[in-house]
Amino acid sequence: SSLKKIIEDHNPVVLLIQEAPVRKGKKFWKDKLFREYNKYYAPMHQVKIQNKFYNFSHLGCLILSKYKFNKTKFYELPTVGKNFLGEDHILKRIVLYVQFKINEKTFGVYNVHLENMASPRSRKKQIERLLSIIIKNKDDAIIIGGDFNTFMTNYLETGLRYMERNGYEN
Repeated sequence: SSLKKIIEDHNPVVLLIQEAPVRKGKKFWKDKLFREYNKYYAPMHQVKIQNKFYNFSHLGCLILSKYKFNKTKFYELPTVGKNFLGEDHILKRIVLYVQFKINEKTFGVYNVHLENMASPRSRKKQIERLLSIIIKNKDDAIIIGGDFNTFMTNYLETGLRYMERNGYEN
């Protein structure tokens, strides 16, 4: 209901969603609420045996855009934490990338989901990989969003400071 309200009140042209679930083969983004959007999804957490808490077959990152995609790709990030959930879970941290054009200018949109059970320095390795992907794609303008699994306080985490030192604004 909160996502519906955001769409109705603000009519966003791009949405980045993390942990978008697929339950019993049903993708929530197939709802009529999202019919005007182009969609790109990749799973990051797959569950072999579902239970009350893990009641999905997989969940992942999702980009919804009213602009047609020129390119789509997902990238796996370096593993920097242990799989503490057990062998019934496959968990990969990823970056979802789409590109679209507006007036001959390319826009790269990145939806990232960094490791939560890792140190700030470990997440920096994932951010370094993200920045190398961005450089390789050579878009005219970029948008980066997602779940950085960090705390936004007066103290910026190592990885976020690294992004700022490389010209990215928070």
